[in-house]
Amino acid sequence: MNKPSFLHLTLALALLSNVTLADDLFKMPPNPSAWTVNITYPDSSSSPTTSPAAKPTQTGIDLIQKIEIEQDGAKTRSVLYWASGKTIERWTLAGMLLSEDDHGQVYMLRSDLVGQAVFHVPFTLPTSLDWIKPELQQGKGTVSYNGTDCYYYKGAVAMFSVDPMHHMPPTKVQAWIDSKTDLPVAIDDGAGLGTFTFSKMPPPPLVLPAKFQKAIEDYEKYSGPLPGAH
Repeated sequence: MNKPSFLHLTLALALLSNVTLADDLFKMPPNPSAWTVNITYPDSSSSPTTSPAAKPTQTGIDLIQKIEIEQDGAKTRSVLYWASGKTIERWTLAGMLLSEDDHGQVYMLRSDLVGQAVFHVPFTLPTSLDWIKPELQQGKGTVSYNGTDCYYYKGAVAMFSVDPMHHMPPTKVQAWIDSKTDLPVAIDDGAGLGTFTFSKMPPPPLVLPAKFQKAIEDYEKYSGPLPGAH
C-alpha cells in the first residue's frame, strides 16, 4: 500500500456523543446521527477563507474520496470510498475496531491504537479539531464557506509519523465551523480537504453484518466476551 493511502486509511470514530469540545468552539454530531465527508486535494493557489479549488485525486495515487459514517448508540459504521473504486467497511464498538482489509477479510484492533502512527486518519472527529483555540480564530466575525456563515480557524500542528521516533514539522491546518450549529463544515489538514454534510435524519438501527459478527465470535473463543458487542 502506498504511503498516502496509509495516511488516509480509515475513519475509526470513537463513541461520539452530543458534547461540546475545545472551549465550546465546536460540537460533535448527536447520537444517533449520520454524515458524509467528501475529501478533495486543495490547490495551493486557492483562497484561505473561501472554498478551496480542489482536485479529486493526485496522479498515480489511490486516495480516499468519500467517507460515510453512521452512529447508533455504542456502534459506529463507516464506509470508505477510494478513487480506484475500492470500498472498505469498518465498525467500532466495545472498544474495538473491526475492518475489512483490501481482500474483504475482517480483522480486529483495539480502537485506542487507531490514533497511533500508521492508523491515524485525517478528519477523525474530534481529534481532527482538537488543535482549535480561541486565539486561532481569524477575524472577529464570520466568513462564507459555500454559502454557510462560518468561524474560520488557522494554525499549525504536528502530524503523525509512521516512525514514532521521527517528529514531523508542524503542518498548516484550517477549519471552518458553522456559526449557527458549531458543527464542522470543512477541515484542511494540509494534505486534503474534508467537507462535512450532516443528515437531518438519524440512521436506522445499525445491525452488524454476518462476517463482522463472526469475527467477534472467533475472537471470543480465545479472549472471552467482548462487552456490548451483541
